[in-house]
Parts: sequence; structure tokens; C-alpha cells
Amino acid sequence: MNMPEYSGQPIILWQKMKKLASPRKSSLIEDQDRLDELMRGPGAQELELRNRLLGKNTVQAARIIAEEFVARFGECSGTLEYIVKKLLPLGRAARWEDLDLQINLFCKRFYAEWEIVTQYPDGSEKLLGITQPYGEAQVEFMDRVRFVLYSLPRQRDYKPSEKKASYRSDAEMADNFATCFLCWRSVLRKPFEKKTPLCALHTMESTLPEYRSRKEMRKKMLKIKDQLRKVVLTPAWVKENTKIHPRDFFATMCISPEGFFPFLVEHLRNQNMPLTTPEEIMEALEHPVDFKSLSEAELAAWQFHFADLGAYFERNYDRLLTAEAWLQAEVEHKRGGKREMKVGAK
Repeated sequence: MNMPEYSGQPIILWQKMKKLASPRKSSLIEDQDRLDELMRGPGAQELELRNRLLGKNTVQAARIIAEEFVARFGECSGTLEYIVKKLLPLGRAARWEDLDLQINLFCKRFYAEWEIVTQYPDGSEKLLGITQPYGEAQVEFMDRVRFVLYSLPRQRDYKPSEKKASYRSDAEMADNFATCFLCWRSVLRKPFEKKTPLCALHTMESTLPEYRSRKEMRKKMLKIKDQLRKVVLTPAWVKENTKIHPRDFFATMCISPEGFFPFLVEHLRNQNMPLTTPEEIMEALEHPVDFKSLSEAELAAWQFHFADLGAYFERNYDRLLTAEAWLQAEVEHKRGGKREMKVGAK
């Protein structure tokens, strides 16, 4: 899809979404869709890298990515082994979504210098403000890498068998939030917990009618999300083609009814919570959270979660797509399957 040039003004596109006739019969169609998506995005520049990653596990992929990074930018940002360690902190195979997360965390050093203060009794630190941005080339390369990873044929996730008693810090705990199976909200999980993540709003037995109804609604959500992914601009595209920082762009999309997420905007407004900063938007996205029932370490992890994803709000890209898709699916479900989706342009 060729994206129009950004004019600086919001445009409204109205698009009726046709109901799919039948489920996909094989992963081949989905794999081709992923490759087509890659070709429409900045990741198309990395087709050679994609060929090297085909069929590899996350350990092999991390090393290939690190080799390519060092070859392009030298060792000023770290040696090969250092970068591999950053991409796979546990030193062994991980889930692909975890590798994607670690790429995000690795890139944070290139976004900006940070001022920090000691916030918690255990000595952990909370990020406060941005000073001088730098390293855009490294971030743009890693953005393309993430496009490439998303375009690979779907592979079975690696599930570690080891058990760990606790996280070492609130930051490590925050990095292990999962997404609720029945909505978009975050779930604070125990180390290597394998049960289906459910937020406080949707914690229920899988035998209940409400659970089965929500699970069926999830199928609609995934179809809507696939369509949104083909329309909503990516952080990499925003960064490359506009003068707006992706953080500010996507934060604005959460409060502008003429943006990409009209149902989400309405939902956030109905929360009657402050929406003046990215961190406040994050808190409204996650609402409700029963903070009174949390331990000090869990509360600190949530605070880090809000501050971190508020500062790098573009990392919420998939969360925003998921939230908008869920909210549209809920409306469609209430209307008996009939829906006209509003899709905002830039």
C-alpha cells in the first residue's frame, strides 16, 4: 500500500469492511500477507537479511541481527557478543515476541539521553525527562529488522521449562507484562508463567458463557486488526516521512477522533481520566487496575510500566491496534455482526 504524503492535517476515510467468507485454510496465505506487508514498509530494504533469518530460531536470529548491526555501525554501540546478550538476556532461546521486545529495549539507548532519579527504596530508578536525542540510523535499522521479523513465516514459540522464583527488579518485572487474552490490557505475570494471561477485568473460568462469548469475539478482533494493520501508519513510516516524533504522533491519535482509532478515542474519553501526557494515556488504556491489592514490588513495576511506555509511546503501536480492534469487535458483536468501521487517515 502506497502511503500518501503527510499534509499535517487529519483526513477521514470511511471504509466498509466486508466479512470474510471463510477462515484461512493454511498458513501459506498468511505468510504471503506478511511478506506483502514487508514489501509495503521500510523493511523491504532488508530482504537479504530476511533470507538469512528464514528457518532460524531466536538464538540464531539474535546473532545474525547483531552481526549485521556491528557490520553497519561498528562496535561503538557494543561488541557482537554484547549485542547478542542484550537481545537474549537469558542466554538461551526465547519467544519471538520476547526478541522483539528486547530489540525495543536495546534501541532505547539511541532515542535519547535520560535524566534519572532514585525513586524506590530498593534503589531502582525511574526515568524522568528526555535531553538530547541521537542515533537515529541505528533505530531506523532496528525498525526495519522488526518489519523483517514480523514478515517471517509463523514459527512455534519457544517455551522455557526452567522456573525462577522472582524477578530481580521492578524494571525486569515490568518487561514481562503480557497482554490479556480477552482484551488489550496488561497482565503482570510470574516468571515463566504459562497459563493464559487474563487481566483483573476478565479473570474467569474458561467454562463460563461470558468467557466463550469473549473468545469467539476474539476471532472477529483478529480479523479487524489484520485490516487495521494495512491502514494504520507504522512508527517507522511516521519517522521516515513526517517531521512528527512517532511518540507524539501516536499519543495524538489516542485523543483525536479524526485519527486512526475513533473507537479507542471514545473509550478513553469515557474513562474521565486525564489524557494530557503519554503516561496518563497509558494509565487510561490500562484502566481498571486494582493497585490496592498489589505488593510494593508489583506497584513499582506498574509505575515503571507507565513511565517507560509513556516515554516511548510508539512502542504501544500493537497495543493500540489491538484495543481499537477489540472495541470495534464489541460494537459489531452487539449489533449482530453489522459494522461500518471508521478509519482515520493521517
